[in-house]
Amino acid sequence: MISHQQSAPRVPDKLLRKARSALDGRHKRQAVTAYREIIKLAPRSAPLLVEAARAHTLNGDRDKSRALLIDALASGNITVEIAVRIASGFFMAGDHQVAYEVLRDGWQKTRSVEFVIPLMEVLERLGKLEEALALLVELKSPSPRARLIEGLIATRQKDFSRALMAFSLARTGGLASSDGLTALRAGLEEAKCHEKLGDYAKAWSAMSAIRAQQFPPPAVARDSDRQYATKTQACLRDLDCLFKQGRLTGPASGEASPLLVTGHPRSGTSVVTVAICRALNRTQYDEPDAFLNALERQRADQIALNQFDGATREAVRADYFDLLRQFDPETDPQFPLVDKNPVLELRVPRWLTIFPASTVLFVQRHPLDIMLSCLFTYLPPNPISLQYYTPERNAATIETSRHFQNQLLEHFPGNCTAIRYEDFIRDGSFKGANLPDRYQGAKAKETTLYSPNYSQAKESAHARSVRRYENYLPYFPPQITKRFLSNA
Repeated sequence: MISHQQSAPRVPDKLLRKARSALDGRHKRQAVTAYREIIKLAPRSAPLLVEAARAHTLNGDRDKSRALLIDALASGNITVEIAVRIASGFFMAGDHQVAYEVLRDGWQKTRSVEFVIPLMEVLERLGKLEEALALLVELKSPSPRARLIEGLIATRQKDFSRALMAFSLARTGGLASSDGLTALRAGLEEAKCHEKLGDYAKAWSAMSAIRAQQFPPPAVARDSDRQYATKTQACLRDLDCLFKQGRLTGPASGEASPLLVTGHPRSGTSVVTVAICRALNRTQYDEPDAFLNALERQRADQIALNQFDGATREAVRADYFDLLRQFDPETDPQFPLVDKNPVLELRVPRWLTIFPASTVLFVQRHPLDIMLSCLFTYLPPNPISLQYYTPERNAATIETSRHFQNQLLEHFPGNCTAIRYEDFIRDGSFKGANLPDRYQGAKAKETTLYSPNYSQAKESAHARSVRRYENYLPYFPPQITKRFLSNA
């Protein structure tokens, strides 16, 4: 039953502050520990069950998260706000269909417009476009988020005139100033519409304007840059350490050997992986966080690479597959799977230390096309995505990526291989990747987790995604054009 009020449970304020601070700061273990204590004190508090579920999702424990969300649904009189948050929790855990059912049920029972926008967002992700647009008429005064979703759906339907109008309203409407992230995404989507209509000058101008408008304050940018530099330097130290070791630890007989598909963000990993999994009949895990969470949960992220011992490697391996089973209970380490995740590109030294029998496939693309895709694509704000706000910032990340890939391909040719995105688009083949025969399978599910761009990756890849940069050569900073055209 959905109500509009819920009494606050009796939990010490100090414990609540500790848990919420850990959750907001993404301190996973601390958040999980604190919320365990909280739930003991308030086992039927829907708001706190939802917060605890979010902590467990962040820590990679989706089974526990789902159990907490189910408890929240069964806790009694939940508010409309909490029902929406429960649906959001299922969505973050990868249970998109369950999120849809919770929102649809709430909407049908209450007719509260608070359900409409999140329900439209889930429907758009599930590809139920007509059902999503039908809900728009229920909003007497659509918010920027509603206009954004309208524009996204219109774009997928190739109704660019309607999309441009919707994105403009999302970016400039009366409430847009209070929703900067929606305005940023709407501005970028508006720029891409101009590109699809052939107006490259207007597309570049719109993209640059919204990037400049939404660039964070100097103090925030400096802090984000420090975090990014610290993590990048740690990854470079891992690379040096791996080279000094000279060789990988010999795998045990029958040891798991997943295929990691990675590369710089927006290099085409999704498109290539979808095709590879279809051809090899292998299950794809689309951007799971299992490996990074396994490292953190086993505290292997705090150990120098040359300090890894057999027990550490085995603990991370076991936890990795346990976490993947929460996406797909049938996960079997003895059957090679495909883990597609650009985030792991700079973590390949740790990946190969944990999985010395595995193969890493780098997807490579023209650096200016990578840059364009990063500049025009909305990514959630974090220290990494901030590096994509300007061509100059993005150029540095591309150089780091190329250095990483070239070094690994040179020193570990038995484990690392590469495919050119342009070659794949031209002939649809990935034979140049030279993947070992063991990755050929007999059957597979299409995927076990959907990243935001998965539905687009399933669509036909078009030639316009190759050499896209040629339409923008007059607008790139000259020094960047010179650097990447002379050494592509």
